[in-house]
Amino acid sequence: VSTQSTGEEKEREKQRQKDKEEQEKQRALLQERESLLSTKERQKRFEAREAELLDQIKRLEKYREDYLKYKKEFEILESDRQSLEEALSAANANTERVVDERLNLQEKLDELETENEALMKRLQSSDAPNRSRSAALKQNDKDFQVKHNLPETEFPIEKFKCLYNSKLGLLSITPRYVVFDSGLPLISEPSTVIPIADLKSVRKIGKGLTGSAELSSNKEVWVFKSIINRKAALNILVTQAETLGFDLQTFREKLSRNFRHEPKSIVSGPKKTIKRFSSSFNQKGPFMKKILYSSK
Repeated sequence: VSTQSTGEEKEREKQRQKDKEEQEKQRALLQERESLLSTKERQKRFEAREAELLDQIKRLEKYREDYLKYKKEFEILESDRQSLEEALSAANANTERVVDERLNLQEKLDELETENEALMKRLQSSDAPNRSRSAALKQNDKDFQVKHNLPETEFPIEKFKCLYNSKLGLLSITPRYVVFDSGLPLISEPSTVIPIADLKSVRKIGKGLTGSAELSSNKEVWVFKSIINRKAALNILVTQAETLGFDLQTFREKLSRNFRHEPKSIVSGPKKTIKRFSSSFNQKGPFMKKILYSSK
């Protein structure tokens, strides 16, 4: 009996040992399975994380490309902005220059209008005596105009005897011309017609009432000698030049044996010349009114 019980115990002990080993194997398999499952999960999570990182990298690359594109566009816009600012500053400067030029032109236009009004008044004043002349004088004026080929507005204000090119004749002063006519019917010589507007200076030569006068333009010189009442003639000439708006300079030349004296200017402009010439005609009566009509 004791031997049989001992054998059974050994059998049970072996069985327990087998069961224990079997449990350990199962436990090891479970642990291995769990470790495999955990490894797969970690791998899946890693792959998911890797895919997420790749997606982020792609988005970052796209952001970088967009940044470079926007940066280039911004640089272009900045360059355009600077160009526009420069163009705006240039336009502002040009506008200021145009405004200044406009103001200057307006001032010049006002000055020209004022000068035009003054000139029209002078022309009207110079034509006024012609409108008030009698029919007989107008007929004489018409003959005078036809003979010397002058406009209808011209008439002799006064005539003076003188010599020109060794020929005796009449020096006539009209509102706009100086005319010399020899007056000899047998000599068909054209008259000398000088526009007052072309004259630049008048030079008195010699002394006395029958002195000479030299009229000069930019291209030609005319010398009239032995002018009867030279002061009156020059006074009318300078008055007409001033009426037409021209500055006619007047000089005096003193003569001597050796002609070493230089010409000396006696006035600075036509106004003083008029006063100087007209000082000796205060007692002439109607003649003074005739030669100074346009100064009114």
